[in-house]
Amino acid sequence: RRFANWKRRMVARRGRIKSEQDGQTSLTASAVARNLFSNPTNRDKDENKYVVNIELGLSENEGRNEWFDIQDDIFGFTQSSIVVLFVLYPLVVRFLFVGLECTELDALRLRRDLDLLCDSQEHMPWAVWCMLGLTIYGLGTPALLLYLLWRVRHQLLQMKVRKQYGFLYNGFELQYYYFESVYLGRKFAMLACAMLPSLNMRILSTAVLSNFFLILHIRLLPFDNRSFLCLDRLETMSATALAVTATCRLLFNV
Repeated sequence: RRFANWKRRMVARRGRIKSEQDGQTSLTASAVARNLFSNPTNRDKDENKYVVNIELGLSENEGRNEWFDIQDDIFGFTQSSIVVLFVLYPLVVRFLFVGLECTELDALRLRRDLDLLCDSQEHMPWAVWCMLGLTIYGLGTPALLLYLLWRVRHQLLQMKVRKQYGFLYNGFELQYYYFESVYLGRKFAMLACAMLPSLNMRILSTAVLSNFFLILHIRLLPFDNRSFLCLDRLETMSATALAVTATCRLLFNV
């Protein structure tokens, strides 16, 4: 929406510039073109910026400021999109798993509608769509975030990168910049365990995963060392509580 408003303002400004007959503009499009083609270094370095100025009839300073505004809007949109994607991820994945949740009674029946058999023809289209959504969104989101961070892994301290992707790796050690994707994968795995039809299978898989991620965290300690390892200690206590709870529930069933 902000880009569309900017485009409308630029079109209106172009019309006003064209309607002026006194030639009082500081740097016209023709002057920009002469400057561009007379200096080959500028042609290679700032070609995109000059093209924007020529097409819109802007002065050099105005074009540069508007170009910076567009870049700031893109950075803000990217950051907001990452935050929204991160917050909505467990909720969306949970809804997608609803179509695959079956419970074992006289036969495998859908937990939300016990009249519907999980292997029936009526259920299969919904199951296919749920699996497709889980593959694209559930597994694709951590993979996408991992790829975005991997591309800029050597520029993590630059302000431009921190403005765009700092939400994903701020708080981690630099060598573990990707660990937010690991935690998203843990959420996906835990939600997948909750949809297993048998109670014993759910408890066993939850206990195995919780102990695995607890050992992984203790081995790596991916968070930075601020406030005397405060983040690592909190994560250790949280993972330990989950692992002990799942293990005790498993032993109680046995």
